[in-house]
Amino acid sequence: MAWGLYMLVNNGLGQEEDIAACEEYTKKALTLDPELPEAHAMLGWINSSFLGNQAQAVKHFKTALTLDPNSENALWGLAVVYFMYIGRVSEAIALSEKYLLLNPQDSLQLYIQRGDIQFYAGDFPQALVWLRKSYLVGNRQPIDIFMYAMALATCDSVEEALVVLNEANRMDSSSTIAEFDQVLLFALRNDLSSALRALSSELQRTCRRDAGWSYTLGAVLAKAGATEEAFAWMENGVSRGFSNYPFMQKDPFLNNLRGEERFKKLMERVKYEWEHFEV
Repeated sequence: MAWGLYMLVNNGLGQEEDIAACEEYTKKALTLDPELPEAHAMLGWINSSFLGNQAQAVKHFKTALTLDPNSENALWGLAVVYFMYIGRVSEAIALSEKYLLLNPQDSLQLYIQRGDIQFYAGDFPQALVWLRKSYLVGNRQPIDIFMYAMALATCDSVEEALVVLNEANRMDSSSTIAEFDQVLLFALRNDLSSALRALSSELQRTCRRDAGWSYTLGAVLAKAGATEEAFAWMENGVSRGFSNYPFMQKDPFLNNLRGEERFKKLMERVKYEWEHFEV
C-alpha cells in the first residue's frame, strides 16, 4: 500500500494526504516487523522524494541493504540519491550494476538507469544513447519521456525534443508530470509566457517538495529566460538536498544564469554541501 501511494504521488497524481497515508502504512509495517527491509527502503524514498532529507534517506536505504543486500527498492533508491542529488556517480553505478544483475532480462530498466545516471553525470550524448533506446522500445511513461526530451535538448536536438513532447501531449495530459512536458515544450520554444501559464498549482506543489523536480523546473525556466523564477525554484531544490555540484557545472540549461552574482553564491553553497555530504 505504501509503495502504491508513493508511486501515485511521485507521478503527480497524489498530494500531501497521500504522502501522510504512505508514511502511515510504512510505520505500521515497521510496527509489525522492525527489521522489514522494504519498509526501511520505503522510508528512504519518502525522505528523499517528499521530505527533502537526503542524509536520512541514505541511512534508511543502507539499513534496508544491511537487512537484505538484494533489496531492489533500496539498491535503486540509494543509487538515485547518489547520482541525482549528491553527485556521486561511481557509487551509483555500483548499486545500479547490482540491481541489474538481479534483473538480467529487464532491458528497459537497463536503458533507463544507465541513461539517467549518465545524464546527471553530465555525459549528455551517452545519456541520449540509452534514453533513446528506452523510447524506441516503447517506453512512454511521462517521467521517462521528459528525461528523453531533456537529453535531446542538451544535445542540441531541440526540434526532435519538440516532436517527442508534442506526441506525449497527445497521449497523456492527465498527470502533473505530463504537465511538466508542456512547460518544457514552451521553454524550448522560448515562449516564456506560455511556460509560466502552464505551471498549474498541482505541478508547483509536486515540484516544491521534491529536490530534483524543483531544481529541474528552475533549470527549465532559466532556459526560457525567467531568471527570478528560476533562482527561486533552484534555491528551493538546493534547500531540499539537491547538491549535485558536478552536474550543475555542466548543465547547459543554466547558461543564462552563470554570469549572475546570485548564481555564483548558489554554486558556492552547493559545492560546500557536495563536498561535505557523508555517503
